[in-house]
Amino acid sequence: MNNLLWNTIYTAVINLPKETGRKSHMESELTKLGIHHIFLEATDGYTYDFSQLYDEKVVLEKHGRPLGKAEKGCALSHIRALGAFLESGKTYGLILEDDIVLDQAFTQAIETCINEKKS
Repeated sequence: MNNLLWNTIYTAVINLPKETGRKSHMESELTKLGIHHIFLEATDGYTYDFSQLYDEKVVLEKHGRPLGKAEKGCALSHIRALGAFLESGKTYGLILEDDIVLDQAFTQAIETCINEKKS
């Protein structure tokens, strides 16, 4: 793994506070791979009030169906994670959900993507 390259990558894991098992698993997997990361609290779409953010009429026009509560929470979580990345000053951002499967091929694929972009 190219540690110098990974130091330029803002890596965040989106995780609902109640999903402690998923958080522990991701912590273990990312640590094994040597990936520095942070956890960002996910938005729970079942409890969040989207009335100021979500216009169902617009969504129906663009997508043909309304978003479910979980989809709204997921979308807002990713928007917030993107904002955190932009504020980080890092060159690259990697936003993960807490149920992704990671292995050595994962880090190699990320490194390949970045190296191809550089050339």
